[in-house]
Amino acid sequence: MFWFADAPDGKRVVSGGDGWVLAVEFDKDGPRAYSVLAYGESNLPDSPHHTDQTAMFVNGQLKPVAFTEADIAAQLVAKYRPGG
Repeated sequence: MFWFADAPDGKRVVSGGDGWVLAVEFDKDGPRAYSVLAYGESNLPDSPHHTDQTAMFVNGQLKPVAFTEADIAAQLVAKYRPGG
C-alpha cells in the first residue's frame, strides 16, 4: 500500500506507505527468516535508515532477521534502556 504526492515537475511520487517481504523457515535448529522493507526503518528523511533498504527491495534481495541473542548482538547498532 502506498500513497502519493504531486512533485513540482507534475509527476506523482510515493510519499509513504508500506511494502514488506518476509520469508520464514522453521526447522529443528530454530527459525531462519529473511526480510526487506520497501523503504527503510525510519520515516525521518535525515536518518541513515530512511531509504536504506530501497535498493534491496527493488533488486529482490532479502536480509537475515535476527532471532538469537548472538544474532541480535552481531547486528546491534545502538543499545539503550528506556527510562534508565
